[in-house]
Amino acid sequence: MPEEECIIVHQMNENKLKKRSGFLPIFGFLPIHFFLLCVWGFLVAGCGGTSGVLRSPRLKVEHGSKSLDRWLRSGEQSEITPEIQELAKKLEAEDPWVTLRRINRWVLTHNKQVKRSRAWRKSVFRKRTAAQLLNSGEMTGCGDFAVLLAALFRAAGFPTVYVGSLKKDWVRGWADGNRSGSFMGHSFLEVYVNGEWILVDSTEGYYWRGYDPKNPNLPRGYYAYGKGVDPWDLGIKSLPILIQSMKNIAEKIDPDEFKKPSYRQGFLTPHLVLVSSPKVFKTLKERTKGLRFLFLSIKRLEKNPDKAGGKNVLVLMKTKILPRRIHRIASPLNIDSFKEKLPLDESKYPRVVIQKDRAICVAAAPSAKELAKKALSFIKVRDGDEHALRPELCRRPGNSPKNSPTNASANKTEKSAAKNQERRPAKGHTKASVKAPAKASVKAPAKAPAKAPVKGPAKAR
Repeated sequence: MPEEECIIVHQMNENKLKKRSGFLPIFGFLPIHFFLLCVWGFLVAGCGGTSGVLRSPRLKVEHGSKSLDRWLRSGEQSEITPEIQELAKKLEAEDPWVTLRRINRWVLTHNKQVKRSRAWRKSVFRKRTAAQLLNSGEMTGCGDFAVLLAALFRAAGFPTVYVGSLKKDWVRGWADGNRSGSFMGHSFLEVYVNGEWILVDSTEGYYWRGYDPKNPNLPRGYYAYGKGVDPWDLGIKSLPILIQSMKNIAEKIDPDEFKKPSYRQGFLTPHLVLVSSPKVFKTLKERTKGLRFLFLSIKRLEKNPDKAGGKNVLVLMKTKILPRRIHRIASPLNIDSFKEKLPLDESKYPRVVIQKDRAICVAAAPSAKELAKKALSFIKVRDGDEHALRPELCRRPGNSPKNSPTNASANKTEKSAAKNQERRPAKGHTKASVKAPAKASVKAPAKAPAKAPVKGPAKAR
């Protein structure tokens, strides 16, 4: 090749290299940079934009008197807006426990958990503030209820800590290699009331006293993994972040550390114990809005009679099974001489058994719908936040209780009913003593001769 042509070819190759070298830093290394960034995101934050993923439990928070102001302040997700502040004032009462009950009852009755498409749930899961949840009224689950409750509790003056937890059975399965099941967790709230911390269930209306904030073992088979002002304070702002966090924490928890705490359970919303079949309970739940019971089947009542201790009890039974099962409730409910108080004849129901600390109402009907209808007539809402039995309506005429209930209003109704029953027989007796001789002396002779000639021929014919 001539020297001039070699020079031209060499210059052309140099120009091509310059062009390539100019694009090389931009396009040549871009795939490598992107790959490294994705690997870093996966290792540190689970990749896919989940920058708030928890890699270990976050439970070290202060519960002392100096830290109470922190748990009264608004969070980014649980911000106390003017609407929330106004609602908290409307529900406020002199007794702080009544305020807690009113707030809890309002949230559970005016909001409902909605089951829609997965796309909708993923688009709103852990992405809405307390004000948005208040305006929507549609919750994806326990986390949304906890956020709204936390904002209202703080607005009413109760220091509140958000608690995220994992189901212990799910953690055990994850440790054993079972990775196919759904992720199971729950949201609780730590609330400071009258100088003590209590634990509140965000969806069921339960609370526990004697609570130890340092113990990660929670009631109902859960284990705490994170505490903060709200889920956003923990960095959980979407469903993928929550799932990845649960995976990471499940690998760090030792199932041998699981222990059942011995806390005293109470109720913020349900004040009645319902003993019946699941079908009757489902029918009653569909017909009521916000009316929540502690449901116990007869088997559960026999195994755990303490759950009904000191609480008003409503027993609903179908007439077909009443003769076979009515006496099974006598022992766990401490009903003495039950053969007299719980007869086998369904026509003698409804009836009420009054004890020192509670009222036990027993009703029978052929179908679940009729039982639900009867049950609603025995219940009243007191002070806008509490459900109570109406013993005066939960009995047939003549079925008067011997002992008076502890409730003052019930005492008055029972005493007035007893007085009325005592007065009525006396009046009836005086009327009978006066009118009976008059009827016998005046009307009897007049009717005898008139009827005798008419009835005689009629019978003969």
